[in-house]
Amino acid sequence: MAQNTNYLFIRVYNLEGKKIGNDLLANITDTTVSLEVKDSIVSIPLSEIGEIRTKHSVAGNMVIGTIIGTSLGFSLILGDFETSTSSNFTGPERLMAMVGGAILGTVGGLIAVIFRKSERYEIIGNADALKKFKDSVLIPLPG
Repeated sequence: MAQNTNYLFIRVYNLEGKKIGNDLLANITDTTVSLEVKDSIVSIPLSEIGEIRTKHSVAGNMVIGTIIGTSLGFSLILGDFETSTSSNFTGPERLMAMVGGAILGTVGGLIAVIFRKSERYEIIGNADALKKFKDSVLIPLPG
């Protein structure tokens, strides 16, 4: 049966606790975890996997929030797209809009950490533990 990883972001750590991969989960077999890294698939053998964590880290959430907030702040200073008029903000006001957006985005990223629970799966090279992780994150596709 085909499986859907539902665009799950994971971080993979080796047996010593060092991060050896982080990106979208592409596939899981009985012996490997595959990540979609840029335009290629990278497979990590079961024997090297110590732990798998889902979701982004706290820093990752903050960076994403900062980027979104800065983008929103920047869009506020561009003006009205419907009337094609530029905004009436002065230079310092434009800077304040972008900085304010960045600050609000960072705070939003921190708040998201509270509501987005990261799951930890200890694998330690164990096939049964990998199967448990696989069963908990994969969604069967119809048909």
